[in-house]
Amino acid sequence: MTIIMALAQFERELTAERIKNNFHARALRGLLNGGTPILGFDKHPTQSGSLVINKDEARIVKKMYQVFLESGQISEVLKYLKSKNIKNKAWTSKTGNSYGGKAFTHSTVYRLLTNPFYMGKREVNKENKELDQSTLKTTEKYHFVDASWEKIINEADFKKASKILEANKAVKHTATHDFILSGLLTCDECGQPLFGQSATGKTNKHYYYGHSKKSECKVKRYPAIELEQRIKKHLFSILNNQALKDDFISVLKELSTNSAPEYKGELKAKKREEKLIQGQINKLIDVIASTDMAGSVDAIVKRLKDSEKELLIIQEQIAELEIKASNEEPQTINPDFVIENLKQLSSERFRKFKLQKKRLVAKSVIKSINISPDNLIQINVWTQENKNKDQRNTGDEKGVILPFLKAGRTLGVANASGGGRSEKKAKKNAEIETLVTEGSSSIAVGGGCGN
Repeated sequence: MTIIMALAQFERELTAERIKNNFHARALRGLLNGGTPILGFDKHPTQSGSLVINKDEARIVKKMYQVFLESGQISEVLKYLKSKNIKNKAWTSKTGNSYGGKAFTHSTVYRLLTNPFYMGKREVNKENKELDQSTLKTTEKYHFVDASWEKIINEADFKKASKILEANKAVKHTATHDFILSGLLTCDECGQPLFGQSATGKTNKHYYYGHSKKSECKVKRYPAIELEQRIKKHLFSILNNQALKDDFISVLKELSTNSAPEYKGELKAKKREEKLIQGQINKLIDVIASTDMAGSVDAIVKRLKDSEKELLIIQEQIAELEIKASNEEPQTINPDFVIENLKQLSSERFRKFKLQKKRLVAKSVIKSINISPDNLIQINVWTQENKNKDQRNTGDEKGVILPFLKAGRTLGVANASGGGRSEKKAKKNAEIETLVTEGSSSIAVGGGCGN
């Protein structure tokens, strides 16, 4: 049964790999692998993955670019579209459902003005554009290729529009807080993720991480800048302090060596239980063979039947656990992978990334960050390279919680005015104490607190 299951899984993986490679090859040829239609184009009637120009819609697209290049403002394009009562592209799916046909918004116009489809180009693996291409697989590398359809806008006008949009972005959007940990932070008290929030005071703007819904938690929100500084400081302390780094790596190696797979440990316990019950049954059989009194024999036979039923149940459980244990891989922690991931977050390259890219990289390094009302922060990071991408969103892989110093006053907004000398004293006297949580492969580290 195990061999059959392994072969089936192997065949599924091969099929998925073939499909992925085929999609990549089609994309490099300038073809599409599905998706919704875009204003100005219709799906090609005979060539799968290609587009044909819709002349009526193409005129609208050209006019949008013309208005934008003349005015330099998306708002002017919106005014023109509204005055002519022009709606976004409408289409009907194969199932007969109707989509689109809605009024344009600022974001939809922006997406159209920045879409390379209109100049006969397409991007392959756009999400990996900012990554180091030498470290990626062939099917994951970024490419900017010629599309299989004709262009509506010439390349010069498209690039000119892109430059205007970039200039507008630099002028209109002043620097605000990134909230790079938004969604990664989790409240220990209620288990809900914390998201970026802001509030305007009398003199300046304040940034927080708080609950997205009404919460009954003791601490409703945490000051974003101070929280991020503490997390950054203790994340990078593992890289900058060689002694702490060596200790951390040795603990990771010990955890990787000693960690017992869940099902195999349970299977071993069940087999011990089976052996114990089998021994009891053998003793009861011996007692029946040596006993002449009918009353005593009946009572022993009843006990024997009960034991045999219990043995049958345990044997069924053992059979199920054997299948699960055969597919269970021992937990392995790669210390080098953890350290290299942390280096990504401290690199100059990371600081130059755009916000969206920063968040993607942060999620590829950090599994979650838990913060409790008593100011204990636990940073859970990914531990294996091959499983991260597949298991990142399923929660199947266990992470490792990095050492973090619990020091000073509580970060909660209600206590944000405290600190001063007591905080400095707490930081000075704080001690890092490594604890390995029972029944888990995580490392939880706390320290002294001034409160």
